[in-house]
Amino acid sequence: MAEYQEPVKITVEMSPSFTLAALNKCLIITDEHKTGGETSANEIKVFSSSKEVGEWFGNNAKVFKAVEFFLGQKRYPSRQPLIPDSFVILSVSSTTTTKDKVLEALNTLALGQEFYAVASILPDSTLAAGDLNSWLNENRKIQFAKTKIKTVAENIKSDRFIQVYNTKDDEYKEIAYMATCITPGAGSKSDMNILSMCTSENFGGDRTELTAQGINVVERRTSKDYVVVRTGIATDGTDITETTAIDCVIYNLIDNLEILLAEKGVKMDSRGIADLEDTIGKVMGEMYLMGIVADTNGQADFKILPTEISATDRQLKRIRPHVQFLLSDYAKLVDLVLERTLESTL
Repeated sequence: MAEYQEPVKITVEMSPSFTLAALNKCLIITDEHKTGGETSANEIKVFSSSKEVGEWFGNNAKVFKAVEFFLGQKRYPSRQPLIPDSFVILSVSSTTTTKDKVLEALNTLALGQEFYAVASILPDSTLAAGDLNSWLNENRKIQFAKTKIKTVAENIKSDRFIQVYNTKDDEYKEIAYMATCITPGAGSKSDMNILSMCTSENFGGDRTELTAQGINVVERRTSKDYVVVRTGIATDGTDITETTAIDCVIYNLIDNLEILLAEKGVKMDSRGIADLEDTIGKVMGEMYLMGIVADTNGQADFKILPTEISATDRQLKRIRPHVQFLLSDYAKLVDLVLERTLESTL
């Protein structure tokens, strides 16, 4: 006997899931380990509070002090705590640590974790300035580091290597600054950022030269009881806000387009182009809501240009969508004009 079948079968498929990464997690590298634990091995652990760090490393550990600066920052003007959901600490061997060993630990352990920015409290003899630049560039990460040197060598300048002038060993200014730039999310303000728990530096008349070298400085600028970081740049002069914003756009576009390819596929015709444009539009719309894409007259300032598929594209099974967008960014200069008049302006 034949099996009865419905003549028409309708399946409702969910659209590809939409993911969003704010690139707001940080990693700290140390050569300290769990109290009483093995010190010659590499290990990594995710934390969510200084209490957890103290219980693991001990309250006298350098990394505990660094985390206090990391978690001690505030949102302004509300002065509410600026606390991430989590952060990662990578412990490398304290006996045989070299640059290559640090890179090995980053590749084998760290890349499996969620983080975007890196800071190291390892000795300079282990990890020198610029040692991670190639790795940062390859993996689209950024590093915050302290420096007591007032110049930057040409061979270590990078849009992913950020230095903060800091002569005080008991202050982790670079880690505090990392928190203010990264924890609020990609595209956040990087100039005139207020640092808690930190004091201003004595530049000895070299402030202009420091900023010209691509080194950020911590100073008191206002009548308020806080210090701020100027000027929000990487060692090659690139604006930190621009780097984090563009990284966020790129990461989220790649992730969601790959999800589309995996879950639905993209046809080499107008239907596939429509799916691509829909996904791109959703991502750019979210970037607008995050404050990364600019607002122009109440609209997200981006445009998806017409996509054409050439014979070569068809042969390579390639579609090349094109998006133009304007970053919102932050002003670094207010050019105020004051004009005195002898007549009433009312």
